[in-house]
Amino acid sequence: MRRRRRRRVVPSQELINRAKNRRPTRPHIGQDWWYIVTKEQGAWVVAGPYSDAREAEEIAIAKITTDYEIVAMNTRDRDEATRRVRHKVLLRDGGSLSESLQRMKHTI
Repeated sequence: MRRRRRRRVVPSQELINRAKNRRPTRPHIGQDWWYIVTKEQGAWVVAGPYSDAREAEEIAIAKITTDYEIVAMNTRDRDEATRRVRHKVLLRDGGSLSESLQRMKHTI
């Protein structure tokens, strides 16, 4: 016999406190999302998506010590962005299939 999990009833005051402590989010207007692409300790890193280039640049300056590139893509899906970066790595001068198929990190 399967037991049903009961959902906890959240008191209204707790919901009010959650709403007050929530950080505001900026709406994204347009088609472009921004990603940070870098190579750190031999591994590719694709961080993002960010809603504007300025936000991506600020994070890159604060956290990255190697060369990086801010790339605009018309997708918010990080998996799709990773596939596009893999393709770009494959097509560049000196790019190889083995390098483009390496695992990519998504956090800095």
